[in-house]
Amino acid sequence: MAARLIAWLPHWLVRKRVESGELVRVMRQMSSHVSEVWAVWPEGPHLPTCVRSAIDALAGALPKVASPL
Repeated sequence: MAARLIAWLPHWLVRKRVESGELVRVMRQMSSHVSEVWAVWPEGPHLPTCVRSAIDALAGALPKVASPL
C-alpha cells in the first residue's frame, strides 16, 4: 500500500507529477500564492564563479517553471 502524505509544495516543483497523476491535489479550495525566491551570499569584492553561475541558472530557469495553477 502506498503511503498517503499531505504536503504543501510549490507548484513548479510538483507540476509534472500532478499532471501525470502521480500526485493528487487536495484542498482545492485553498488558493495558491506566489512566493518569492531569494539568493543570498556573503558580501565581498569577488563573487565566486560557481555562485554567480548558480544564481544565473536559477534566475533563468525559475520563471519558466513557476507558472500558476
